[in-house]
Amino acid sequence: MTEVVLSIRNLSVAPAEGRTSPVLRDVSLDVKAGEIVGVAGASGSGKSTLAYAALGLTKPGLEITGGELLLHGRDVFGMTDREQRRLRGDKIALITQNPRRALHPMLPIGRQIESVRAAHRGPADTDEPGFAIASLERVGINDPERRSRAFSHELSGGMAQRALIAMALAGEPELVVADEPTSGLDVTVQAQFLDWLWQRAKQRELCLLLATQEQGILANYCDRVVELQDGAVVLDLDYRDYVERCDRPNRRFRQPPTDKATGESIAEIAGLERHYPLRGSDKRVHAVGGVTLRFAAGETLALIGESGSGKTTVGRCLAGLETPSSGTIRFRGQAIDRYSRRELSSQLQYVRQDPFDSFDPRWTIGRSVAEALRLHAGLRGGAAADAANVLLERVGCPAEIGKRKPAEVSAGVLQKANIARALAVEPAMLVLDEPTAVLAPADRDDLLRLLATLNADRSLTVLLISHDLSSVAAISDTLAVMYLGQIVETGPTDKLFDAPAHPYTRALLAAHLDVDPGVRHPERENCEHLSGDIPSPIDLPSGCFLASRCGQALPRCATERQTIEVLDDGHAVRCWRVMERTDTALPHAE
Repeated sequence: MTEVVLSIRNLSVAPAEGRTSPVLRDVSLDVKAGEIVGVAGASGSGKSTLAYAALGLTKPGLEITGGELLLHGRDVFGMTDREQRRLRGDKIALITQNPRRALHPMLPIGRQIESVRAAHRGPADTDEPGFAIASLERVGINDPERRSRAFSHELSGGMAQRALIAMALAGEPELVVADEPTSGLDVTVQAQFLDWLWQRAKQRELCLLLATQEQGILANYCDRVVELQDGAVVLDLDYRDYVERCDRPNRRFRQPPTDKATGESIAEIAGLERHYPLRGSDKRVHAVGGVTLRFAAGETLALIGESGSGKTTVGRCLAGLETPSSGTIRFRGQAIDRYSRRELSSQLQYVRQDPFDSFDPRWTIGRSVAEALRLHAGLRGGAAADAANVLLERVGCPAEIGKRKPAEVSAGVLQKANIARALAVEPAMLVLDEPTAVLAPADRDDLLRLLATLNADRSLTVLLISHDLSSVAAISDTLAVMYLGQIVETGPTDKLFDAPAHPYTRALLAAHLDVDPGVRHPERENCEHLSGDIPSPIDLPSGCFLASRCGQALPRCATERQTIEVLDDGHAVRCWRVMERTDTALPHAE
């Protein structure tokens, strides 16, 4: 009989100060050796509270009011504080959803990983050469040596999440409690990380309590699924039975395919390069290299790729928030450096990934939206407040939301308010930087439906920066795929999803997690995947940037750098092997 590692019995958590409404109510579950147990439920159902309570912890304002927590039969609640601290990170590790709050802002990432290792495996192990670098490499961070010296604010959201995962695993725990651990990860890194955890679980080296709302993760990696509702367990099922009960909506919110991409151009990027000097060196980080894109009026163009591929840098350059190292960007026929900051932002709005970074925490949401109306529409006082409320209602925010502060609402509601504020200036174009990355699936669908409606009603042009393939498929007309600062493939979204040509695009699509209990991702055979590490953006290869990771590379791929070429079906592809399969020479892409 398989040993039970973690046993939770009748666990209850309630707000402190004597209030009676519980957050968790008599929750019971077991996690066995080698088992991955998924904890599902809507936002606010108690998943995160359960994840913390599994380590004997609570969030501020909450307290454990009853129940038992047993690790290998030992009563965790009966341990001293010192024994519990020793337990965490040694036997049990926690991966939280928000990496920036969990990582120390004043210590390099590598030092934080090494300190966890030293605390739980003894001082001798701190001298292991390259332990932190190897840990970062294992979770898919490119140039891990440089990243180990970086601070948390110098990493993208996805990289910070991977660094936090590496830190949690540094003590070699036997049980990992993970609260939405992959919410900021690219699909390829997510699949690689979850495949690795799955293999460790099957080898009985690890077990996992995984809180997530993603049906694809539950279907592909969990052995059992426990569903919470209002803090109580309502289902405890084998993953097959759970997935059969799930609704699988068709998340296609855009209109049928059109030829929007051939319409009048509203913005053009040509030969965009963006480099950053490296501290203490004469070298440069090559963030973007030679990107050329065209945006037709009313078109939604999605830019996808892994963290660090340069997607956000392209969007920030287009919005005038960064200055290109070379190349040209034109908006409505005029170079963007000819616009003043206010002139450009009145026509082109940039929406950040994390809505909590976009609002003044001291102001109400209504005041922040009204401020945009004051600056760009000249409205004052009650007129601005009334117009702000109209905008918030238009994007589906509750009527009273304008009176609340950002910390008092969910990420989904705040992101809608973020869109409302961007629309206050009636822009012709939106740049959306990972707008669904921090949202729950239901909130994500609401936002995508809103964006599709706005595009249809207002003929907005949209640059959608995302690593979420479901979101991209739902609302985009055209797809552009980035890898290490280069565009490697573009084309109509439907055609590119149906018949991807570039090996990197195929690997991205293969990493997508379908909700199909009969075909689990880690058990797939002949699945397109990439091996090895992403090259450093400082010392780029002389040939194809993907050659060292591609199983189909030709000898010339290692030394000859390609240009992007147009295929007869509307694709543009940067790949020698694809070009060799064509019958005629192809013209360069515009």
